[in-house]
Amino acid sequence: MRKYVVSTLLIVIFLVLGTSIYCNAQSMEDSVKGIDIKIVYDPYTDYGIVTYEILFSNTMENAMINLPLVADNINNIINVTGSEGQVFPYTYIDENTSITILFNNTNTLTITYEISGFMNEVGINAYSGILDLSPLSGINVSVEIVLPDIFNVSTDPDNSYVEYDNGLTIIKINNPDIYAIYIEKSLFATTTTATTTTTTATTTSSILSPPITSTTSPTATTTTTAPPPTTTTTTTTTTTTSPSTLSPGGTLGLSPFMIGLIIVVLAVAVLIALLLRR
Repeated sequence: MRKYVVSTLLIVIFLVLGTSIYCNAQSMEDSVKGIDIKIVYDPYTDYGIVTYEILFSNTMENAMINLPLVADNINNIINVTGSEGQVFPYTYIDENTSITILFNNTNTLTITYEISGFMNEVGINAYSGILDLSPLSGINVSVEIVLPDIFNVSTDPDNSYVEYDNGLTIIKINNPDIYAIYIEKSLFATTTTATTTTTTATTTSSILSPPITSTTSPTATTTTTAPPPTTTTTTTTTTTTSPSTLSPGGTLGLSPFMIGLIIVVLAVAVLIALLLRR
């Protein structure tokens, strides 16, 4: 009789713990608004820093999350912090570049880490790389890749867009997928005479690179130097497509159902062991 009571209590405890973990995981996943990822990478030196931010719709208490990190060659996890700057413990698994974080009392998680090997040189001032966002499928993801020069950019699939700002190239992606990225330093420039009928071209050129002016006579002509017109077209036609809001995302890490199932299996195993001992 005593063994029966003990086994019953153990089963109840396991079921309560399993239900608690399931509900907590489900609540956390429903609270994920999205993930913002910023990759600042220098292809010339093959070094970059990634800022990986998870956004929650409310403040999370006593929670745990497991998720994959982008980029394969992660050299060092700098820190994992919350919305108030608090530092949280984590476990990083190098084999699948995933991280498990225990956190409390925060509505954001920010993971900062160093990378290398993000792109390979495939020609003179030309580089290519793969960005795999497919593990984040079903989640609202926003990615920025910042490159320290003016590059012509192409991606496959091509549902990305490019901006230029103060000598930087910024690639923006909002759809989780596997991307092949090719960049090539812009080597050619065109010279045009600034007039009142070329307002758009003049404005775009000032964003891409500082204008070069020269005075040769009282009737001076102002010339501007800009990257190829094809790059300018990409900028002007796609800058309005950036989403302004984030919506609830999908499942992160281990499925809550699987967690609950594991707990139940453990409870049954304990019960069988106790019965066999009788």
